[in-house]
Amino acid sequence: MRAVVVVAALLLVVLGWFAFLRAHTPPLPTHLAPQASGSLPENAPPPTVARRPLDGGRAPIAQDTRPVALGWGSGPGQVGRRRDPESVSEGPMSFTHGRDGGLYVLDQVNGRILRRAADGTWLPPIKLPGVTAQDLRVDSTGGVAVLDRLGDRSLQRYDAAGTAQGSVPLVQLGLADAAGATGLFDDDAGGLFIEESLQGQGKRVVHSIDGGPVLPGRPSRDGARLVSAAIVSRTAGQLVVRALEVGGTKRWESPIVTSPSIVSIVLCDTDSDGNVYVGVLHARPTKGSTELSDEQLDVWKLTPNGTTHGHAALAHPASGLDTLHELSVGPDGTVWWMHPAANDAGEVIETVAL
Repeated sequence: MRAVVVVAALLLVVLGWFAFLRAHTPPLPTHLAPQASGSLPENAPPPTVARRPLDGGRAPIAQDTRPVALGWGSGPGQVGRRRDPESVSEGPMSFTHGRDGGLYVLDQVNGRILRRAADGTWLPPIKLPGVTAQDLRVDSTGGVAVLDRLGDRSLQRYDAAGTAQGSVPLVQLGLADAAGATGLFDDDAGGLFIEESLQGQGKRVVHSIDGGPVLPGRPSRDGARLVSAAIVSRTAGQLVVRALEVGGTKRWESPIVTSPSIVSIVLCDTDSDGNVYVGVLHARPTKGSTELSDEQLDVWKLTPNGTTHGHAALAHPASGLDTLHELSVGPDGTVWWMHPAANDAGEVIETVAL
Protein backbone atom coordinates (compact mmCIF):
# COMPACT_ATOMS: atom_id res chain seq x y z
CA MET A 1 0.00 0.00 0.00
CA ARG A 2 2.84 2.39 0.90
CA ALA A 3 4.39 1.82 -2.58
CA VAL A 4 1.08 2.74 -4.28
CA VAL A 5 0.88 5.96 -2.26
CA VAL A 6 4.45 6.91 -3.21
CA VAL A 7 3.80 6.27 -6.93
CA ALA A 8 0.61 8.32 -6.79
CA ALA A 9 2.43 11.18 -5.09
CA LEU A 10 5.19 11.15 -7.70
CA LEU A 11 2.59 11.15 -10.50
CA LEU A 12 0.91 14.21 -8.99
CA VAL A 13 4.28 16.00 -8.80
CA VAL A 14 5.03 15.24 -12.49
CA LEU A 15 1.57 16.37 -13.63
CA GLY A 16 1.90 19.55 -11.61
CA TRP A 17 5.29 20.30 -13.18
CA PHE A 18 3.91 19.86 -16.72
CA ALA A 19 1.00 22.14 -15.88
CA PHE A 20 3.44 24.79 -14.62
CA LEU A 21 5.52 24.59 -17.83
CA ARG A 22 2.41 24.85 -20.04
CA ALA A 23 1.23 27.94 -18.20
CA HIS A 24 4.60 29.70 -18.38
CA THR A 25 5.83 28.76 -21.86
CA PRO A 26 5.15 31.35 -24.60
CA PRO A 27 3.41 30.13 -27.78
CA LEU A 28 5.47 29.32 -30.84
CA PRO A 29 5.72 32.02 -33.50
CA THR A 30 3.12 31.57 -36.25
CA HIS A 31 5.63 30.44 -38.86
CA LEU A 32 6.91 27.69 -36.50
CA ALA A 33 3.59 26.48 -35.11
CA PRO A 34 2.52 22.93 -36.05
CA GLN A 35 0.24 22.79 -39.10
CA ALA A 36 -2.53 20.33 -39.82
CA SER A 37 -1.62 17.66 -42.34
CA GLY A 38 -3.18 17.55 -45.79
CA SER A 39 -3.03 19.77 -48.88
CA LEU A 40 -3.68 23.49 -48.84
CA PRO A 41 -6.90 24.87 -50.36
CA GLU A 42 -6.53 25.76 -54.03
CA ASN A 43 -6.66 29.52 -53.42
CA ALA A 44 -4.51 29.56 -50.29
CA PRO A 45 -1.29 31.57 -50.43
CA PRO A 46 1.84 29.48 -50.93
CA PRO A 47 3.60 28.40 -47.75
CA THR A 48 6.44 30.67 -46.74
CA VAL A 49 9.38 30.57 -44.40
CA ALA A 50 10.60 33.29 -42.11
CA ARG A 51 12.66 35.73 -44.16
CA ARG A 52 16.10 36.87 -43.13
CA PRO A 53 16.02 40.30 -41.48
CA LEU A 54 17.03 43.21 -43.64
CA ASP A 55 20.59 44.47 -43.52
CA GLY A 56 20.79 46.08 -40.12
CA GLY A 57 17.36 44.66 -39.21
CA ARG A 58 15.49 47.82 -40.17
CA ALA A 59 11.88 47.69 -41.36
CA PRO A 60 10.77 49.97 -44.21
CA ILE A 61 9.77 53.50 -43.22
CA ALA A 62 6.44 54.79 -44.55
CA GLN A 63 6.85 56.74 -47.76
CA ASP A 64 5.48 60.18 -48.51
CA THR A 65 3.00 59.41 -51.31
CA ARG A 66 2.43 62.99 -52.43
CA PRO A 67 3.48 63.79 -56.03
CA VAL A 68 7.01 65.12 -56.46
CA ALA A 69 7.60 67.77 -59.14
CA LEU A 70 11.07 67.92 -60.70
CA GLY A 71 11.74 70.99 -62.84
CA TRP A 72 14.31 71.09 -65.61
CA GLY A 73 17.70 72.35 -64.50
CA SER A 74 20.64 71.44 -62.28
CA GLY A 75 19.59 72.86 -58.92
CA PRO A 76 18.12 71.08 -55.88
CA GLY A 77 15.01 69.15 -56.88
CA GLN A 78 15.69 69.61 -60.59
CA VAL A 79 16.68 67.12 -63.29
CA GLY A 80 18.65 67.54 -66.49
CA ARG A 81 17.47 67.08 -70.03
CA ARG A 82 19.66 66.45 -73.06
CA ARG A 83 18.31 67.04 -76.54
CA ASP A 84 20.39 66.10 -79.56
CA PRO A 85 18.97 65.94 -83.09
CA GLU A 86 21.46 63.21 -83.97
CA SER A 87 20.70 60.92 -81.01
CA VAL A 88 17.95 59.97 -78.59
CA SER A 89 16.95 62.74 -76.19
CA GLU A 90 17.34 61.96 -72.47
CA GLY A 91 15.74 62.85 -69.18
CA PRO A 92 16.25 61.03 -65.87
CA MET A 93 16.78 57.35 -66.64
CA SER A 94 15.48 55.69 -63.50
CA PHE A 95 14.36 56.17 -59.90
CA THR A 96 13.66 54.12 -56.80
CA HIS A 97 12.58 54.40 -53.16
CA GLY A 98 14.75 53.28 -50.26
CA ARG A 99 13.67 51.59 -47.06
CA ASP A 100 14.43 54.86 -45.32
CA GLY A 101 11.34 56.26 -47.08
CA GLY A 102 13.50 58.42 -49.33
CA LEU A 103 13.29 59.02 -53.07
CA TYR A 104 16.37 58.47 -55.25
CA VAL A 105 16.38 59.80 -58.82
CA LEU A 106 19.08 58.95 -61.36
CA ASP A 107 19.78 62.39 -62.85
CA GLN A 108 22.53 61.11 -65.15
CA VAL A 109 22.38 64.14 -67.46
CA ASN A 110 23.74 66.19 -64.54
CA GLY A 111 26.03 63.36 -63.45
CA ARG A 112 24.39 62.77 -60.07
CA ILE A 113 21.75 61.00 -57.98
CA LEU A 114 19.11 63.19 -56.35
CA ARG A 115 18.09 62.20 -52.82
CA ARG A 116 14.85 63.34 -51.18
CA ALA A 117 14.34 62.35 -47.53
CA ALA A 118 11.09 60.91 -46.23
CA ASP A 119 10.18 64.32 -44.75
CA GLY A 120 10.47 65.97 -48.18
CA THR A 121 13.83 67.71 -47.73
CA TRP A 122 16.47 67.44 -50.44
CA LEU A 123 19.76 65.90 -49.32
CA PRO A 124 23.13 66.54 -50.99
CA PRO A 125 23.23 64.64 -54.28
CA ILE A 126 25.62 61.77 -54.94
CA LYS A 127 28.14 62.76 -57.61
CA LEU A 128 28.69 60.27 -60.43
CA PRO A 129 31.89 59.95 -62.49
CA GLY A 130 30.05 60.25 -65.83
CA VAL A 131 26.72 60.90 -67.53
CA THR A 132 25.89 57.44 -68.89
CA ALA A 133 24.47 55.58 -65.83
CA GLN A 134 21.10 53.93 -66.48
CA ASP A 135 19.75 52.29 -63.32
CA LEU A 136 20.10 52.24 -59.54
CA ARG A 137 19.05 50.37 -56.40
CA VAL A 138 19.24 51.30 -52.73
CA ASP A 139 19.93 48.82 -49.93
CA SER A 140 18.53 48.96 -46.40
CA THR A 141 21.53 50.90 -45.08
CA GLY A 142 21.15 53.66 -47.69
CA GLY A 143 23.98 52.37 -49.86
CA VAL A 144 23.44 52.85 -53.60
CA ALA A 145 24.34 50.58 -56.52
CA VAL A 146 24.52 52.19 -59.98
CA LEU A 147 24.48 50.40 -63.33
CA ASP A 148 26.45 51.95 -66.20
CA ARG A 149 26.17 49.66 -69.20
CA LEU A 150 27.25 52.12 -71.88
CA GLY A 151 30.05 54.30 -70.41
CA ASP A 152 32.61 52.51 -68.28
CA ARG A 153 30.36 49.39 -68.32
CA SER A 154 30.51 48.77 -64.61
CA LEU A 155 28.55 48.40 -61.41
CA GLN A 156 29.38 51.30 -59.08
CA ARG A 157 28.78 51.31 -55.31
CA TYR A 158 28.30 54.24 -52.90
CA ASP A 159 27.69 54.30 -49.16
CA ALA A 160 24.86 56.22 -47.48
CA ALA A 161 27.01 59.34 -47.31
CA GLY A 162 27.57 59.25 -51.08
CA THR A 163 31.21 58.17 -50.87
CA ALA A 164 32.35 55.93 -53.73
CA GLN A 165 33.08 52.38 -52.59
CA GLY A 166 34.52 51.10 -55.86
CA SER A 167 33.26 49.59 -59.09
CA VAL A 168 33.32 46.23 -60.87
CA PRO A 169 33.33 45.67 -64.67
CA LEU A 170 30.09 44.02 -65.72
CA VAL A 171 31.90 41.26 -67.60
CA GLN A 172 33.43 40.18 -64.29
CA LEU A 173 29.90 39.62 -62.97
CA GLY A 174 29.11 37.05 -65.65
CA LEU A 175 27.54 39.19 -68.39
CA ALA A 176 28.41 38.19 -71.94
CA ASP A 177 27.93 41.77 -73.15
CA ALA A 178 27.71 44.77 -70.82
CA ALA A 179 25.44 46.57 -73.30
CA GLY A 180 22.88 43.78 -72.81
CA ALA A 181 22.24 44.72 -69.16
CA THR A 182 18.59 45.74 -68.74
CA GLY A 183 18.42 46.69 -65.07
CA LEU A 184 19.18 46.09 -61.40
CA PHE A 185 16.95 44.12 -59.01
CA ASP A 186 17.23 43.25 -55.33
CA ASP A 187 15.58 41.21 -52.59
CA ASP A 188 14.83 41.74 -48.92
CA ALA A 189 17.81 39.64 -47.84
CA GLY A 190 20.26 42.11 -49.38
CA GLY A 191 20.87 40.28 -52.66
CA LEU A 192 21.59 42.37 -55.76
CA PHE A 193 21.03 41.11 -59.30
CA ILE A 194 21.66 42.28 -62.88
CA GLU A 195 19.40 41.21 -65.73
CA GLU A 196 20.90 40.62 -69.18
CA SER A 197 19.19 40.36 -72.55
CA LEU A 198 21.03 37.73 -74.58
CA GLN A 199 21.58 39.10 -78.07
CA GLY A 200 20.11 36.93 -80.81
CA GLN A 201 18.57 34.45 -78.36
CA GLY A 202 15.32 36.21 -77.52
CA LYS A 203 15.58 35.63 -73.78
CA ARG A 204 16.81 37.26 -70.60
CA VAL A 205 18.80 35.85 -67.71
CA VAL A 206 19.66 37.21 -64.28
CA HIS A 207 23.09 37.28 -62.63
CA SER A 208 23.72 37.60 -58.89
CA ILE A 209 26.62 39.93 -58.12
CA ASP A 210 27.65 37.39 -55.47
CA GLY A 211 28.06 34.66 -58.08
CA GLY A 212 26.11 31.44 -58.32
CA PRO A 213 23.99 29.97 -61.11
CA VAL A 214 22.38 32.11 -63.80
CA LEU A 215 18.67 32.54 -63.05
CA PRO A 216 15.81 32.32 -65.61
CA GLY A 217 13.81 35.13 -63.96
CA ARG A 218 13.95 38.10 -61.62
CA PRO A 219 14.09 37.12 -57.92
CA SER A 220 11.07 38.23 -55.91
CA ARG A 221 11.77 40.44 -52.92
CA ASP A 222 10.64 37.74 -50.48
CA GLY A 223 13.03 35.24 -52.06
CA ALA A 224 10.24 32.69 -52.63
CA ARG A 225 10.19 32.65 -56.44
CA LEU A 226 11.46 34.04 -59.73
CA VAL A 227 9.17 36.12 -61.94
CA SER A 228 9.13 36.90 -65.64
CA ALA A 229 6.82 38.41 -68.24
CA ALA A 230 6.78 37.92 -72.01
CA ILE A 231 4.81 39.24 -74.98
CA VAL A 232 2.85 36.48 -76.75
CA SER A 233 1.33 38.67 -79.49
CA ARG A 234 1.94 42.40 -79.89
CA THR A 235 -0.93 42.93 -82.33
CA ALA A 236 -3.45 40.91 -80.30
CA GLY A 237 -2.35 42.45 -76.99
CA GLN A 238 -1.42 39.15 -75.34
CA LEU A 239 1.25 38.59 -72.71
CA VAL A 240 2.00 36.00 -70.07
CA VAL A 241 3.34 36.35 -66.52
CA ARG A 242 5.14 33.44 -64.91
CA ALA A 243 6.38 32.54 -61.46
CA LEU A 244 9.15 29.97 -61.25
CA GLU A 245 10.82 28.02 -58.51
CA VAL A 246 14.42 29.11 -57.95
CA GLY A 247 15.47 26.00 -59.87
CA GLY A 248 13.36 27.02 -62.89
CA THR A 249 10.27 24.82 -62.41
CA LYS A 250 7.09 26.70 -63.28
CA ARG A 251 4.92 27.49 -60.24
CA TRP A 252 2.13 29.30 -62.10
CA GLU A 253 1.42 31.05 -65.38
CA SER A 254 -1.13 33.82 -65.87
CA PRO A 255 -2.12 35.04 -69.34
CA ILE A 256 -3.19 38.67 -69.72
CA VAL A 257 -5.15 40.06 -72.67
CA THR A 258 -4.95 43.81 -73.04
CA SER A 259 -5.18 46.48 -75.75
CA PRO A 260 -3.52 45.71 -79.09
CA SER A 261 -0.30 47.27 -80.35
CA ILE A 262 1.99 46.38 -77.43
CA VAL A 263 5.28 48.27 -77.67
CA SER A 264 7.13 46.85 -74.67
CA ILE A 265 6.93 45.51 -71.14
CA VAL A 266 8.07 48.37 -68.89
CA LEU A 267 7.63 46.77 -65.46
CA CYS A 268 8.03 43.32 -63.91
CA ASP A 269 8.74 43.49 -60.20
CA THR A 270 7.47 42.39 -56.77
CA ASP A 271 6.87 43.75 -53.29
CA SER A 272 7.94 42.29 -49.95
CA ASP A 273 4.70 40.29 -49.66
CA GLY A 274 5.28 38.44 -52.94
CA ASN A 275 2.74 40.35 -55.07
CA VAL A 276 3.79 40.75 -58.71
CA TYR A 277 3.48 43.98 -60.74
CA VAL A 278 3.55 44.16 -64.53
CA GLY A 279 3.41 47.22 -66.78
CA VAL A 280 2.93 47.40 -70.56
CA LEU A 281 3.20 50.33 -72.98
CA HIS A 282 0.80 50.45 -75.95
CA ALA A 283 0.96 52.82 -78.92
CA ARG A 284 0.02 53.08 -82.55
CA PRO A 285 2.56 54.05 -85.21
CA THR A 286 1.90 57.33 -86.96
CA LYS A 287 1.52 56.94 -90.71
CA GLY A 288 4.55 58.25 -92.57
CA SER A 289 6.53 58.86 -89.35
CA THR A 290 8.57 57.06 -86.76
CA GLU A 291 6.58 58.76 -84.00
CA LEU A 292 4.00 56.88 -81.92
CA SER A 293 0.50 58.04 -81.06
CA ASP A 294 -2.29 57.12 -78.62
CA GLU A 295 0.25 55.94 -76.04
CA GLN A 296 -1.23 54.13 -73.04
CA LEU A 297 0.30 52.49 -70.00
CA ASP A 298 -1.38 49.49 -68.36
CA VAL A 299 -0.28 48.26 -64.93
CA TRP A 300 -1.47 45.09 -63.18
CA LYS A 301 -1.04 43.72 -59.69
CA LEU A 302 -1.08 39.93 -59.27
CA THR A 303 -1.24 38.05 -55.98
CA PRO A 304 1.54 35.59 -55.00
CA ASN A 305 -0.68 32.88 -56.60
CA GLY A 306 -0.94 34.72 -59.93
CA THR A 307 -4.49 36.04 -59.58
CA THR A 308 -5.10 39.55 -60.94
CA HIS A 309 -5.82 41.83 -57.99
CA GLY A 310 -5.71 45.32 -59.50
CA HIS A 311 -5.34 47.22 -62.77
CA ALA A 312 -4.73 50.80 -63.88
CA ALA A 313 -4.87 52.31 -67.38
CA LEU A 314 -2.91 55.55 -67.76
CA ALA A 315 -2.69 57.99 -70.66
CA HIS A 316 1.00 58.05 -71.48
CA PRO A 317 2.37 61.50 -72.38
CA ALA A 318 4.58 61.47 -75.47
CA SER A 319 7.85 63.15 -74.49
CA GLY A 320 10.46 61.79 -76.89
CA LEU A 321 12.80 61.29 -73.91
CA ASP A 322 14.65 58.02 -73.42
CA THR A 323 13.94 56.48 -69.99
CA LEU A 324 14.96 53.01 -68.82
CA HIS A 325 12.52 52.66 -65.90
CA GLU A 326 9.53 54.96 -65.60
CA LEU A 327 7.73 52.68 -63.11
CA SER A 328 9.02 51.56 -59.72
CA VAL A 329 7.56 49.36 -56.98
CA GLY A 330 8.32 50.15 -53.35
CA PRO A 331 8.86 47.36 -50.80
CA ASP A 332 5.38 48.09 -49.40
CA GLY A 333 3.73 47.64 -52.81
CA THR A 334 3.33 51.31 -53.68
CA VAL A 335 3.69 51.75 -57.45
CA TRP A 336 5.32 54.99 -58.62
CA TRP A 337 5.28 56.52 -62.09
CA MET A 338 7.73 59.09 -63.43
CA HIS A 339 6.39 61.00 -66.44
CA PRO A 340 6.59 64.42 -68.14
CA ALA A 341 4.86 67.27 -66.36
CA ALA A 342 2.26 69.44 -68.04
CA ASN A 343 3.48 72.30 -70.23
CA ASP A 344 6.93 70.72 -70.53
CA ALA A 345 7.78 71.95 -67.03
CA GLY A 346 9.88 68.92 -66.06
CA GLU A 347 9.08 65.50 -64.62
CA VAL A 348 6.52 64.35 -62.05
CA ILE A 349 6.76 61.27 -59.83
CA GLU A 350 3.40 60.11 -58.44
CA THR A 351 1.69 56.97 -57.22
CA VAL A 352 -0.50 54.67 -59.32
CA ALA A 353 -3.77 53.49 -57.76
CA LEU A 354 -4.37 49.77 -58.35
